[in-house]
Amino acid sequence: FILGLFILLERYSFLVLLSEREMPKLALKALRYAPVSILFAIVIPTILRTDGAIDMSLNPKIIASIVAMLIAWYSRNILYTIAGGMILFWLSQWVLGLLVVQ
Repeated sequence: FILGLFILLERYSFLVLLSEREMPKLALKALRYAPVSILFAIVIPTILRTDGAIDMSLNPKIIASIVAMLIAWYSRNILYTIAGGMILFWLSQWVLGLLVVQ
């Protein structure tokens, strides 16, 4: 309980102490990139790591992620990005599965 109260007071103090101050423009500009960098840090290990090792082979996840990044860059539409990435992931899994069987 005491630890929870301490954490609450610590986080609430920023709202109380800094509520009347305006954030510097540089800090606001830097915060614009925070969601992208956090998402990148979460997604990249799931794409590149398999079984505890970095996998740089012809991996369906890598193919789909590169195409999804290109779709996102050109279209700026999240639905196109997700749909294109998933379709390419399934398609590359299927094609690479056919190549491995033969």
